[in-house]
Amino acid sequence: MDPDVGGDEVKPKVSYVDVATGNRTVYAKAEEEANLDFPANKVVFVSILREGLEDWNTHQEDKRINSTTCYARRRAGPDGEDSWREIKWMDVQVGDVLLVYCNDAIPADMVVFGSSRGGELHIQTASLDGETTLKSKFSPSVGNESHDRIRRHTTTTFAEPPSPSLNGKLDNGAFVTCGRPIGNLDLFHGVLRLHEDGAPVPLTAENFVPRDAILKNAEWIYGMAVYTGPDTKVMVGQNTPPVKVSKVQRKLVQMVLIILCIQVVMCLSMGIGNASSALARSSSAVPWYIVGYSSVSGGIDFIITVVSYIPILQSLVPLALMVTLEMVRLMQSYFIEYDTRMRYEDQRAVCRTTTINEDLGQVGYIFSDKTGTLTANELRLRAITVGHVHYGGPVGSPDGLEEQGDNHQSGSEGFDGLGDGEEEYEGAPSPATFDRSLFMKHLRGAATDSSVALEVGAGVKISSQKDVLHHFASLMATCHSVTPDFGTTAAALSAKLSMKVAHNQSHRASVVAKMSDGWRPKYAGESPDECCLVEAAAVCLGHKLIQRDQSDLLVDLEVSSSEGPQKWRVEGVIPFTNERKRSTVIIKPPDIQDVLYIYTKGADDVMLTRLSSEPSCQEVTDSLVEAVNRYSHEGFRTLIFAMKAITRSEWEEYKDKLNTAALMEPGVDKDERLASIHAELESGLAPLGCTGMEDRLQDHVPEAIIRLKSAGIRVCMITGDKLGTAVEIAKTCGLIHESAEVSDESVSLGSKAAMQQALIVFNCEDPVGSCEALKRASEELARVKEVEQSGSDIYFSVVISGRSLEHALDQAYSESRAGYPDDLIASCFTDLLMEASGVVVCRATKEQKSQVVSLVKDRVGRKGALCLAIGDGANDVPMLNKAHVGIAIFGKEGRAAVQNADFAIAQFWHLTRMLLVHGRLCYLRISKLVLYFFFKNMVVTVPQWLYGIFNGYSGATFYDEYYLTFFNLIFTGLAPFLLGVFDRDASPDFDKLYDLPHVSADVIRRGYPKLYYTGRLDRMFSRYTIVPCCLLAFTCGFICYVGSVLLVGEHEAAVGGLWLSSVLCYSAVVFVDLSILFVIAEEINLVLATSIFLSFFLYIVWLIVYSFDPGSRVAYISSYVIGHSSFYLTAAFCGLIGVLIAVAIGGGYKRHASSLRVTWQLARYKPAVNRAHAFADKQETRRSSGTSKDLSVADVLTNAEEPSDSESLAEV
Repeated sequence: MDPDVGGDEVKPKVSYVDVATGNRTVYAKAEEEANLDFPANKVVFVSILREGLEDWNTHQEDKRINSTTCYARRRAGPDGEDSWREIKWMDVQVGDVLLVYCNDAIPADMVVFGSSRGGELHIQTASLDGETTLKSKFSPSVGNESHDRIRRHTTTTFAEPPSPSLNGKLDNGAFVTCGRPIGNLDLFHGVLRLHEDGAPVPLTAENFVPRDAILKNAEWIYGMAVYTGPDTKVMVGQNTPPVKVSKVQRKLVQMVLIILCIQVVMCLSMGIGNASSALARSSSAVPWYIVGYSSVSGGIDFIITVVSYIPILQSLVPLALMVTLEMVRLMQSYFIEYDTRMRYEDQRAVCRTTTINEDLGQVGYIFSDKTGTLTANELRLRAITVGHVHYGGPVGSPDGLEEQGDNHQSGSEGFDGLGDGEEEYEGAPSPATFDRSLFMKHLRGAATDSSVALEVGAGVKISSQKDVLHHFASLMATCHSVTPDFGTTAAALSAKLSMKVAHNQSHRASVVAKMSDGWRPKYAGESPDECCLVEAAAVCLGHKLIQRDQSDLLVDLEVSSSEGPQKWRVEGVIPFTNERKRSTVIIKPPDIQDVLYIYTKGADDVMLTRLSSEPSCQEVTDSLVEAVNRYSHEGFRTLIFAMKAITRSEWEEYKDKLNTAALMEPGVDKDERLASIHAELESGLAPLGCTGMEDRLQDHVPEAIIRLKSAGIRVCMITGDKLGTAVEIAKTCGLIHESAEVSDESVSLGSKAAMQQALIVFNCEDPVGSCEALKRASEELARVKEVEQSGSDIYFSVVISGRSLEHALDQAYSESRAGYPDDLIASCFTDLLMEASGVVVCRATKEQKSQVVSLVKDRVGRKGALCLAIGDGANDVPMLNKAHVGIAIFGKEGRAAVQNADFAIAQFWHLTRMLLVHGRLCYLRISKLVLYFFFKNMVVTVPQWLYGIFNGYSGATFYDEYYLTFFNLIFTGLAPFLLGVFDRDASPDFDKLYDLPHVSADVIRRGYPKLYYTGRLDRMFSRYTIVPCCLLAFTCGFICYVGSVLLVGEHEAAVGGLWLSSVLCYSAVVFVDLSILFVIAEEINLVLATSIFLSFFLYIVWLIVYSFDPGSRVAYISSYVIGHSSFYLTAAFCGLIGVLIAVAIGGGYKRHASSLRVTWQLARYKPAVNRAHAFADKQETRRSSGTSKDLSVADVLTNAEEPSDSESLAEV
């Protein structure tokens, strides 16, 4: 836990407990402790109750999980035979052989020995990492033998073993050696031996299934438990999420400490006064009516008086505030989650925390992922270049891609329109439509204008475009982890049964016949990119994947000389990782013996370094580089495909190396050794082609970014795509101006006018060059700002590559950056990011995403701005955790981001409503609520302090103890809670008002985001508002006390004495605290008005009822007070004076405009709205230069966000 963050949440409660504890140690003259510490006990009790309920629910859930049953291979007795026995999860031990059935949860971390599908299975890990797609797992070679079908027993607690061969195999002993448990689900290293001296078999993550995963696509599996209980990955990987505390909460901690200091000063003043009086008082001067008085030293009197006034003045600290805040935040979260305007396809927004709602209204910087966040992650193959021939239509034409329709299909469903040149995507016509007819013509052997001659190794040559196309399509159909999904239709089930015997030549014709009936399998996989490519290969390229198991792929060729599907045997797989940026399959073709193909696909920046430098290959490489650049300028995502051939003996040598490395102890050396072997295997590849896939923007993304920028929020896009693709997407979504011209970082930026459309690109390949470029651009920016001497922003955009970012900021390159200190380079980088109107970081890893957020967060955090990160995938989790606010998108890459985010939304454009409406209102309401609590508690405490001064520092209380007990609980508790829930200064549904007559939609659209500046610049809750609020509260408290004393004459004082003045003063305090709500509320609605009058009514009822208690201090006083004019005069006088002071200091009575009136005024004062774009920037510039006149107390208590003139409402 971060101590700087976690401690902020604890301090308020600790201080409250300290105050309650002090009640038990005070001088005898103090309040009745049983009632005084009730507010503090209430706060602690609510917290204990809530945490106790959470612990109880956790206990019940643990009990349920531990009682779940599974099957384990156990021996009946010393001489008995082994059998499958049903046991509880809590009884599973390391080394147990477990049996798991389909759709059951895995009871422990297991190494799979076998399955009903010959060693192949799938698992779903949605409960672990949020991934909803199925993951393929395989048993090691020892477990591949066929087994009899296992039947589930429903009448007994035993089940038959998979087969007798299992007993014989395990009776010899199976030994699994593995490392310490780690939380990463994708990492596992171990060694399997069938007996103690047996040959070692390496185990990897594909042989491992974690606890709580769900078994799919296999009737049963069996394996050995290797980690149980707290050692399982699901337990080890339960990292405690970072404790995030809102900015208001952190300031609240500071306010509590300040209030405690004020309380100490007030107590010390009373002690000093009493000690001074005691020293000056002689024994002869002791009043005759004080019996038994003995003079003590001034020091003792000082200590006694200070300790006595600690509980008397404890009401200065708003003990009930924390409970009210939690309730208000809970209601605010409810409003966010059930906002119908933030719902998309039955998916609503989700609040995973309620502690930082108000931070949504103070965001200054947004860091966004691209794929799945700004785009829909609905991939469509738009263009292909194979060899020297382009099959994608007129890419780069002036028309570009036409606007997408309202198509929300997944990436694997968008290829119905890729058939031939005349077909188009449904709802999305494009001039870049794939030319299938030309592709199939060349695949059948038609001559082309270009010649290809590639040496791919092992004596294999590619000498025609037909061969290149065949290898290209075969690579797309085989290099992946996608599985055909046959569904549940009758035709699908019939085809699935036929697939089981499809290896038999006599059944191939029937399988193909079923395929020709118009039915084809869907494809399911972890990556939308791979699903897109596999379906494209099936629909467009004539290579249809119809079956896969652990080692074989069955591919149906539309153009084939053989009858039926072809079987490709998978010899090895090197999976895709974020670090490798490529994937490889080693596969045996169906028609060649003793030769294996290495098919590789990946990002262009890593693939280009692995291509062969042979002249024939270099020509194809040049064509692919040109095609990739064209595709990226269209905004397409690009991949390069390549291959080479090796002999069987070469592959056996590689396998030995890989097995040797796999048997090494886990660590850096092992990873480096495996990476070296993989790099050697994937070197010298012959280029085949490249693809361009379109990932359309989500709906309303450009409009959303424009609104966010209008609110003064700067947006940064961080993506792993190449530079050209990232820039084009940024232009499309409005992050970068469409006419922005790329300026090399070494070019002088000239003047402000020259910078307006500048796009500064940092793409250096060496550390020194990256540092020089950043430093030079930062200095040029500072020079232009100084020359221009303009208060407005200088608009320019910045694009930086991940490589340049690594060179400039990574500690590994610190020695290469001689003369450039790390803090200097980081400062230059953050200066550019903070000043640029649009920022794009391309080719970034997940670590660099987090690094960028951390840099800006640390820099701007000192200035009060907050950072928000938004993403949809597991690689965005570090960025979400690092930012002040993390928001996840419900995307197609699992639920890992949602499980680690603070909030989750369905679409990016919902972010505008989340921030500009809900975030802003949450900040406004929470700020008012906190300030009001400190205000009303100080008002009720000041008379206590004044009474002590005017009564000889006696340590006596001015209020009855029950009056203090019910002050926050009943009399002033309901109304501020409703203020924090329902108060608003503008309609949250401003989008619905666009169609009103005579109201310009553009006026509202441009004017409403400007309201956000109040929270972004922290105008509602700062020292400029807190100090005046406290001064006003002191003034109101002073007036209440003096007024109650002065208005009580000698005759009235004789009747009730002290308690008559006490009741009058307390009544005035309640009236002032409730009346001030009419001033600070933005909208006096029926709910708030009713709560205010109800609270005062309950107080009157309490006065009457409590006065008839003969044992109370105010017995029969209240009935006298209610019937006397001084009561009404005191309450009305004090309340009126307090309200008038608040309004006068605030600069005038605030108009309580309704939502409709706000809209009409926005429409009426169009000239003011046209100046709104410059208003917030001018305010921010004045504040940064120290000349800004921040809001006064009235701006807090009346939320007077606008200037004084009548047109100011729109300007805000």
